[in-house]
Amino acid sequence: MIQLIGNYSWRFADGEEISLDATQAGVAKARKKLGQLVHEPALSDLSSEDRRFLAAMSLDDGESKITEIAKRLGVSDQQAYNYRSRLNEADLVTTGRGTADFVLPFLREHLREHVVTDLLRIEPESSQ
Repeated sequence: MIQLIGNYSWRFADGEEISLDATQAGVAKARKKLGQLVHEPALSDLSSEDRRFLAAMSLDDGESKITEIAKRLGVSDQQAYNYRSRLNEADLVTTGRGTADFVLPFLREHLREHVVTDLLRIEPESSQ
């Protein structure tokens, strides 16, 4: 990711110095490329229910409580724990006592930007 940011920042630079604007453009471009090269392939092998679980997790700014994810998805707590287990085995989430969090950097943001509203058909709580 650091190499991508540096590469794109230099491309957006004007001359021999990288401005703040060039750096911000480089970060945005690098995050998009990370999504294409890392996030999309990781998500493509998942079931639709596992992708929905991750999308529901992405609505939280930190660790997600499994009971809250179950409510968002309209499934039992046990079903939510089963999804968490599969995603943990796929190295996409970490698990804590009753919680889950993302392993891949920027996956939460990628999901928020590209799939959350399509998969969940719900709005984040902050915008309601």
